[in-house]
Amino acid sequence: MNYTYKFNGYSVGVVPPDFNPSMLWIIHSNQIPPHIGFSTADSYFSLKATGVDFNLQANRVFQSLQRKQGEFVLVELTQSFDLEQVKQGFQENSVIFNGKNTCLTPIKHLFGVQNHLMLPDLLIYLEKNQLISSIFAFNVSDSQLGIKSYTQADIDERIENLQRAARRKS
Repeated sequence: MNYTYKFNGYSVGVVPPDFNPSMLWIIHSNQIPPHIGFSTADSYFSLKATGVDFNLQANRVFQSLQRKQGEFVLVELTQSFDLEQVKQGFQENSVIFNGKNTCLTPIKHLFGVQNHLMLPDLLIYLEKNQLISSIFAFNVSDSQLGIKSYTQADIDERIENLQRAARRKS
């Protein structure tokens, strides 16, 4: 398997004590591309192809992901973000469109990273700056805990497919 980023030093199946610390959520971490969310102060945020999850209770999102049994990873951060700061970041970047905003856009803005970083780049940045406190992995095997290689074209294609599916439903 070709990974752009491999996780080290993670706990499998260990539930975080609470969802108050700031966390990066990597949902469907085994897919190309994975989906990214963010939480702080037990509030979950996620910019999606079809809308935004805004200020949801993080514990409920966690329970839902566990029920669905998909692969996901929580990256607890040493840096804490204020809830109002996160709300503002997701309000300012509340729409996804190809080539511009992705699910990672509001999160990159929180870290003050404005360039075309993708998730593996952000994880390397967090690791290099010692901003990762703990890593919790769910529904994964030790041999496959990483972020598979993908491109901006993979992201754009996934966004278009999700938006097209949503248009057909409405």
